[in-house]
Amino acid sequence: RFKSTMGSPAAENTGQSDCADGAAAPPLRRGDHVEVHGLVSESGKKLNGEPGVVVGLVEGNGRLEVRLSSEKVVSLKPDNLRLLAESERLGPLSLRRGDACEVAGLASEAGRALNGAVVVLRGWDAAAGRYQACLLDDASVVKALRPDNLVPIQERSLATVEEATGLLQSLREAFGGADALRELRDLLGLAPLELPAFHTAVLRIQRPVLEGHGFRVDAVGQSHMRNSLAAFESDAEFCAKLARPPSSGDEMCSSLRQIADTHIAEPEATSLVVFLDVDGVLHSLW
Repeated sequence: RFKSTMGSPAAENTGQSDCADGAAAPPLRRGDHVEVHGLVSESGKKLNGEPGVVVGLVEGNGRLEVRLSSEKVVSLKPDNLRLLAESERLGPLSLRRGDACEVAGLASEAGRALNGAVVVLRGWDAAAGRYQACLLDDASVVKALRPDNLVPIQERSLATVEEATGLLQSLREAFGGADALRELRDLLGLAPLELPAFHTAVLRIQRPVLEGHGFRVDAVGQSHMRNSLAAFESDAEFCAKLARPPSSGDEMCSSLRQIADTHIAEPEATSLVVFLDVDGVLHSLW
């Protein structure tokens, strides 16, 4: 059984040629903060040094799903991940790689254009006294910013099982609406899937849920929502409350069956299935 992960909006595979130096990697668990290293393919090299969080296990091949600071999910071998200690804090703001901040107080003409933008921490340059951070919307753009030009974004969390189950119920209702199902059906029927349009649609569907439960209405809020739900995934009471079969008249289930019947003409010949979880994540399942 594939265990649902609270991960990022898009699942990707980095390829087959990535390998490390053979050193034994420490056992990793969901929720661990890690750093990518040792990738040797051209696409993989670009990910080396990027922080992320382990969000799931890919059944069958021993790889781990890792949500990177760029909000992309990649499938990597454990040997290509270095565990970051919980105490590994960066600079005077005591931030971790992958933390989100808002830019503020830049006075130059170019800098003022960045004020209010959300960035993700990549590292700390002690010699320069600046944080290295990439733009949330474009991880290829890295900026060197002083601590006083960064405002850490506090992560919203859920305190009780009731809050967590209430949030999931709100997500089910949002994704089960007629307009949402129609939009998702059209998007998921495209080949190849247009990820930017998909991400935009998911955020639009989740907007009232994020607002109603006190989360930011952007990719950071989506990440905080996923993290807050993940904290309850091993809670027996939480799982028991969700362990109920959907009714036969459930509009969401009926729509998904219709999509499957349309796009999977020969189920026995299908080697890869992609499914959408109510937290807005696309999962791949062999």
